[in-house]
Amino acid sequence: MAGSNGNGRNPTRVVVTGMGAITAIGNSVEEFWANALNGKSGIDILTSFDHSAYPVHIAGEVKGFDPEQYMDRREARRMARFSQFAIAGTSQALKHADLDMDSTDRDRVGVLIGNGIGSLEDSQEAVRTMDKRGGMKIDPFYFPKMLPNMAAAHIALQFGARGYNNTVITACAAGTQAIGDAMDLVRSGRVDVVITGGTESALSQLGLSGFAVIRALSTSNDPPQKASRPFDARRDGFVAAEGAG
Repeated sequence: MAGSNGNGRNPTRVVVTGMGAITAIGNSVEEFWANALNGKSGIDILTSFDHSAYPVHIAGEVKGFDPEQYMDRREARRMARFSQFAIAGTSQALKHADLDMDSTDRDRVGVLIGNGIGSLEDSQEAVRTMDKRGGMKIDPFYFPKMLPNMAAAHIALQFGARGYNNTVITACAAGTQAIGDAMDLVRSGRVDVVITGGTESALSQLGLSGFAVIRALSTSNDPPQKASRPFDARRDGFVAAEGAG
């Protein structure tokens, strides 16, 4: 969450007013920060799909996430996991910011989210269904789930943000760039508040093989907790993960 806080010297000063987090080391800002300070790693052996045919067996999976804490079951079933994360993080941020949307000009509330890929898992399942049962049997919500911009769209629909809406799709930099662009959006005067950040959930066989085949992922599977070491001379790649902030 970013908003303007006018003063005499700089009437377009931008401040962060609320935060939310769904991560591999905690599903709230408080839990995430406490575990980060304690040096806890979110990297472990993958549990969500069979990875035995690949050289990579580790990732940062979000554990214990229940989308129905933030939306009803019907809505959750119509969303990809990365959109569910975005809704959860937004809900936390709005609560943290103590922002009452009913007393806010919704036309002045924007949404700017970073997402690199969209739902690879849904793309993978759609192709498998086409191969086995034919194209007319794929999930009718495949496109609304898969598109990278759907996280921002769902946020706007769920919370009634009717201002500027966009998605930054710049791979690993997407979330960070979205926050910077949101700051510029507030400074320009186009909105008063922006719901911003990043969300991603691309852990699937398609995602794993796509990065593994170009040798971008670390194969230091044992112990998993020491595989992510970006500044180490022995670094052999990055570790895939999911989450939202």
